[in-house]
Amino acid sequence: MKPTNEERREVAARLRVLSSHREVDKELVEDALGLYMGECIDGYDPVSVMELADLIEPEPERACCDEGTSAFRCGRCGAFALRDAITDLCGPIPIRYCPNCGAKVVER
Repeated sequence: MKPTNEERREVAARLRVLSSHREVDKELVEDALGLYMGECIDGYDPVSVMELADLIEPEPERACCDEGTSAFRCGRCGAFALRDAITDLCGPIPIRYCPNCGAKVVER
């Protein structure tokens, strides 16, 4: 399971506490990052390295593509919205997020 933003913040906080010392012990940093030595190899356990990669990588942003037609259709949830449905009295306001699922609209 991918780590949550809260878990990322906890790891960052542990590393900041460690960095407040003059010298940071290697084992304490490894523990804070969740890196563990492999049992039969000289290096880190591959599972702990994968967990570290998951911790670093941000969650993907939900996005859908704007086809540029008069009606917008979200590619993620399938919702439709008329492009000129919302206006500021000077012209239509571009759709930036799907009104149904909140996915960010990106141009093709």
